[in-house]
Amino acid sequence: MQIDLETVRWLLSGFFLISGSLITWLLGRKVELVDSTLKEHDGRIDVNLQQINGIKQDFVSKADLKEQLNIQLSPIKDDMRDIKGDVKALLQRP
Repeated sequence: MQIDLETVRWLLSGFFLISGSLITWLLGRKVELVDSTLKEHDGRIDVNLQQINGIKQDFVSKADLKEQLNIQLSPIKDDMRDIKGDVKALLQRP
């Protein structure tokens, strides 16, 4: 049995057509898989950004803490100055 050149061409072209279709289908599946993975990671990133923004809102700067501390301690400082003045007055008495 002898295969002529035209039959070989048809067999090779069919092989390449089927191979190309298979490769295209496999690549399409891989692209869909990667796309779904990226969407999943994008969702995780959005959740992480929301958590970071929540933490950032709860964060109090050092200057704000210092200001709050000064506000809360100012009455005590005033009382200490008054006591210091009273002690000096008592020590200067004969």
